[in-house]
Amino acid sequence: MQNHSLKKRYLYKLLSSLFGFLINIIFMGIIPKSLGVIDFGKFNFTTTQITKFYTLLDFKSSMYFFTKFSQTNEKNSLIKFYQYFFILICFVLTIFLSFLLLFDENRNIFPNISISIIILSLVYVILNSYQDFLINLMDGSGLSVQLEKSRLFLKIIAALFLAFLYLSNLLNIQTYFYYNFLNYTLLSLLLIFLINRSGINLKLVPLIKKKYLHFHIKHLLQYSSPLFLYLLFSLIQETFDRWLLQYYSGSIEQGYYSFSYYLNNLSLIFISAMFPLFTRELSIKAKNNDILGMSVIFRKYLPIFYSLTAIISSFIFFNSDVIINIFGGSKYIGAISSMKALTFFSAITVFSMLNGSVIYANGKTKIFLILSLILVPIGMLTSYFLLSNNMLNMGSTGLSIKIVVFELIPVLIILKINTKFLNLKYLNFIYFMIFPLLVFLFFSYTTRYIIELFFTSNLPSFQMLIYNGFLYLPLVLLTIIINPLIIGINRVDFNSLLIRLRLKFINL
Repeated sequence: MQNHSLKKRYLYKLLSSLFGFLINIIFMGIIPKSLGVIDFGKFNFTTTQITKFYTLLDFKSSMYFFTKFSQTNEKNSLIKFYQYFFILICFVLTIFLSFLLLFDENRNIFPNISISIIILSLVYVILNSYQDFLINLMDGSGLSVQLEKSRLFLKIIAALFLAFLYLSNLLNIQTYFYYNFLNYTLLSLLLIFLINRSGINLKLVPLIKKKYLHFHIKHLLQYSSPLFLYLLFSLIQETFDRWLLQYYSGSIEQGYYSFSYYLNNLSLIFISAMFPLFTRELSIKAKNNDILGMSVIFRKYLPIFYSLTAIISSFIFFNSDVIINIFGGSKYIGAISSMKALTFFSAITVFSMLNGSVIYANGKTKIFLILSLILVPIGMLTSYFLLSNNMLNMGSTGLSIKIVVFELIPVLIILKINTKFLNLKYLNFIYFMIFPLLVFLFFSYTTRYIIELFFTSNLPSFQMLIYNGFLYLPLVLLTIIINPLIIGINRVDFNSLLIRLRLKFINL
């Protein structure tokens, strides 16, 4: 199979993400309403908690695999090693959850969650994690174009099947699990076929030489051992947060939080498309100790994808009530404040992900442990203060505020470390973190104010969203044309981009 250029790989990833964005919008109009607040909260709470346990057992082996796969020539032995490690993780996780169920401890870890939902969530996490391994394998092999073509094809089928379940009144929490199982399995089988066709020998039961097994165990321990306590502390904090919300506020507030979190994640469409490619390119530069190359990639892509995310997040912030009415209905109206808070989390996450790529690519993972030793205990106390019945009892809103603050603090610290390492100016990135977001928030507020001023009667939610969008988007585009630096592109590069787009349009 042919390896394509970074631009072409990203283009296909972006197109796939854009199409996925449209599909997810449809899904968000179907799934929360069909499942209801309580079941939607149960689904997200249980799958999230089990994913956290999986992440701890994973020991960051998935990041080790993706980083080293982009750097090493011993790709086949690395693939075999990770498959064995994946099987071990799944076995240990299954034994752990079986122990909880056997001794009835699941009531304490998963309050008000049935055994069947826990078992279904375990299968969901395993299938999803294996699919992620295959996706990383294709991205690391430079097969992103083939990957995204396959995902586009299956997204269309998945969307049609979900629509069938919805129109047939068959969509509930159980069938939604089965729908995801089928979706993950079909994509995994297709990716296995494409990977084997590309020349990579991917076997279900691979045989690995002892020397390679010892080699990868040694290097995984060197890479991930500083992360173990960090992962453990992160697991404790994140499961503690969701558990506190479930324990004190129940599945309804859990549903509000999950709904808000899921909707805001849609604004990460651009960074989710670029992140694996960004990490791969950084890993290759790091292997050659090319600090200048890493600096160019970091400086070029972080501002662009942050600003694009900020455009969507700002629009969501001042249209949260309208969006909730469209995708969740009146049952989710209590999620407004949580959704507003999480718009900032989505924007900060861009810095967090790209910051992390630099750290992982260069193997400087001890910084995560140092930060977790300080921030996790403070974060847990903050969560108790915000969520406990004995304190503020702020429910989903309190948890949303908490994760925004405790996402921002490490971002600012690691950004300082990265800019020093890459010989970049720290304050320039701080300025860029604040200024575009303020501008786009102002535009979002202004367009909402104008629409409400001219249409004094209450507009239907969908109509209100369309009017706001048609006013907001041209305002944003005009600002970018006048001053492209607001999305991190200088005038010369922006003009060059416009010329290339014009030529491609003429040649169509």
